[in-house]
Amino acid sequence: MSQHDHRPHESDRDDLEEALRRLAASVDPPSVPASADLARGRRRRRRHRLAVSAGVVAAVAAIGVGTAVVDGKSSADGDTRPPVATTSPTPEVREIRPTPGPPGGAAAPGALDAADAMKEIRTDPDLNRYRDVLAEYLDPEGEHLEKGVSNRQSGGMSQGTKLAWTNDGESGMGMVQVTVSAGWGGVDVWDCGAGWTCRDIPAGRGLTAEVAEHDGVTEVAVEHDDGIVVVIAVDALFGNNSTVPVSGIDLGDDLLARAAADPRLDLPAYAAGIPPALDQRTFARVGQRLLAVGTDELETTYAGTDAQPWVEADWSDGVARGRLTWDAAQSGQLQGEAYACMEVQYLRCEMHRVGDREVFVGYARAKWGGGWRALYAGPSYTLTVSFEPTGGGDLPPERAFAFVTDPRWQPAR
Repeated sequence: MSQHDHRPHESDRDDLEEALRRLAASVDPPSVPASADLARGRRRRRRHRLAVSAGVVAAVAAIGVGTAVVDGKSSADGDTRPPVATTSPTPEVREIRPTPGPPGGAAAPGALDAADAMKEIRTDPDLNRYRDVLAEYLDPEGEHLEKGVSNRQSGGMSQGTKLAWTNDGESGMGMVQVTVSAGWGGVDVWDCGAGWTCRDIPAGRGLTAEVAEHDGVTEVAVEHDDGIVVVIAVDALFGNNSTVPVSGIDLGDDLLARAAADPRLDLPAYAAGIPPALDQRTFARVGQRLLAVGTDELETTYAGTDAQPWVEADWSDGVARGRLTWDAAQSGQLQGEAYACMEVQYLRCEMHRVGDREVFVGYARAKWGGGWRALYAGPSYTLTVSFEPTGGGDLPPERAFAFVTDPRWQPAR
């Protein structure tokens, strides 16, 4: 294809990577007990691809495609919806000129520095609101809790911060952490029933809190009526910032539960509500059916969970080979412009009109794996199919259009 005739600018990605390293240096990394790290590692496999999105995963045995498509019908068990066409009319296409810099109108990579990143964190309205709510409940006299925000802890479906806790006359430092997630799928680790000691207690506003105690840490989780899950964790040692713990943090579980139930601990991006979780098995099955037709074959190697469904598969038509990945991310978690065409990643980009929807297609530079990425940003979920050639030939991106625009991936909030 013509995009392979272009030579990538190697300095572009180097500049971006250097800028990201500087940004990471200004953000306090998560500090969790070793047991939590191991538990998280068993469920999470980080994948590097275009516009990386992390998903909680479980390795599954490699399987062949278990469905067949004949005259538009699928043999997939349990799929009672009408079949979706595997081909689309020739779509209207318009080309997008690649633009420098990261998506969302942010500064060019060379302009990023630690001071800018820290200023953004310290002035973040959500993080400061979280800190103020915790101070109101846990430290109304202002004697213990850190006065400002100094770090951001975030994931695809969650955000929060760690706040230092000090006791008068002591050199140690403890920690109070708040994490606000779009449903339980955004909670990184919650192992009640798998090694943690847990119990339920009443929380404010008629809600129920689950209290977990493990590895010297107390955590309280409250699910709000709108599906937002708030977790407040208390640790006598702020491991990132100190080697000396405080003698104690005198906060009762009931107080933590009332704080976690406060409606001001929210995610504005999900003001319209959290979309229902997609069914991972259906997501994988429909992808297999729509992305592999005729004599093509897919062999699934990894699959995700309902909260963040994704599938990786090896593709082959008997001659050419490639790697297909398809996933869904809640649209509320996106930051910046969903259809940004960054020249550091893409040789060229196109917008394809498919019915009443637009599908973005970006053709990747060689240093980003080559191939293409097809994306549709729907009202509830953003669907992405990525193809990376591994053995000659190519797969047309139009193959992905029926899948990413399938209406079953956009359940009402």
